[in-house]
Amino acid sequence: MLRERTVRLHYGSRVEAVYVLGTHLWTDVYSAAPTGAQTFSLKHSERVRVEVVRDGQAEEVATNGKQRWPLSPSTTLRLTMRPAATRPYLKRRDDKEYSR
Repeated sequence: MLRERTVRLHYGSRVEAVYVLGTHLWTDVYSAAPTGAQTFSLKHSERVRVEVVRDGQAEEVATNGKQRWPLSPSTTLRLTMRPAATRPYLKRRDDKEYSR
């Protein structure tokens, strides 16, 4: 069973949290938004999975930050993290990754 916990965001401040693989982190986007904000977007690394949950419906977030969502009191983010790759990767001079 996945354990869940909430991380509180603060507008204009960096927030750090320890994350345990196999758990979910929840964040309340609406309460952290500046006054007058109507939409939000976000970027994240490829190993992090972020879902925008609005009115009980979840939608996965792309890593590029181009999509915007409307802010509402029912909007939260659910974050999980994928485990690290099990295969070692080699870098060549052309900076492409190759698996062993």
